[in-house]
Amino acid sequence: MKDNSPLVSIIVPCFNHEKYVGVCIQSILKQTYANIQLIVIDDGSSDGSKKVIGALAEEHNFYFSAHENMGLPATLNKALEVVRGKYVIIIASDDYMMLDRVEKQTSFMEKNDDVGACGGSFLAVDGSGKLKSRQKFRVDEMLDFDDLFWRKRGGPPAPTAMIRASVITEVGGYKLDVHVEDLYMWLRIASLGYKIAVISDVLGYYRKHEHGSHIDHEWLVENVLKVYDDYKDHPKYKYVVAQFLASIFVKAATKEKAQAVAIAKKVSWRFAPQKMLKGMLRLAVKWR
Repeated sequence: MKDNSPLVSIIVPCFNHEKYVGVCIQSILKQTYANIQLIVIDDGSSDGSKKVIGALAEEHNFYFSAHENMGLPATLNKALEVVRGKYVIIIASDDYMMLDRVEKQTSFMEKNDDVGACGGSFLAVDGSGKLKSRQKFRVDEMLDFDDLFWRKRGGPPAPTAMIRASVITEVGGYKLDVHVEDLYMWLRIASLGYKIAVISDVLGYYRKHEHGSHIDHEWLVENVLKVYDDYKDHPKYKYVVAQFLASIFVKAATKEKAQAVAIAKKVSWRFAPQKMLKGMLRLAVKWR
C-alpha cells in the first residue's frame, strides 16, 4: 500500500555520543509515523559512535555517513543536501523522542500552512536517563519576528523542532560561523513572514550532562551578536543587544568575574539599568 503521508526527514548529527546515539536512533525507528527518511552523520567522533551507528544502519537501512570534524553548522548543511522530506527534524544524538512525536507535529504542520517551524516541551533527563527534579513546560503559542527578537518570547526548544524543508531552502541553510543554530534559524524564518509555533505537547527527552553545566559566556556573546547583526536596521536592535548583554552580565557576575567585567563594558546602561545594577551588586558580593 502506498503511503500518502508527507515524508519527514530526520537528521541526527553525532559527535562522541557512543553511549547515547543508539537510544536516539531507536526512538526514531519506533515512531508511530511511518514515512520517515533517517539521516545520521558522524562529525569526526573519536569514540565508538561510528561503530554503533554503522551496525544500526546495516540492520535498518538508513542513510549514514561520517567525515572529519567540521562543526555542527557544516554538518547540518551537508545533511540538508540529501533531505527529500517535506518536513525536517534535527535532533542531537544524545537526545531522544516520544514515540508519537513525528505523528503529532506532522498533523499540526499540515493544518497550518503559515507556520515555518513548530516545537513543544521536553523532559530533561541526566546522562543515565533519570528525570531531573525540575521541569519546564511550554504552552500553545504562535510567534512572529518581534515576539522572538525583542519581546523575548522564546522560540521552540531546538530538541523538539520540526521545520518545513522549503523554508530551510528559502533561508539558505545554516551560517558556518554562527553556532547558536536555533536562534539563527528561528529569526531567519520569522523574518520571512512565517509563524513559529509552540505546542503544549511533550515531544522528547533532552539530556543535561554534568560536564555540560559550564557556560562560556564570551562564546555565547560572540555567537548571539553575530545573529543579531543581521537585524541592525531594526528599530529595537540597540535595545535587544543591551538587554541580552545585561542578562549575560548578571549570569557571569556570579562565577566568571573577568568575563562579567568584559561584558559590562559593552552594555548601554540606559537600555537595561535594572539588570546592570543587579549584576554590579553580584560582582560587589563576589569581590568581598
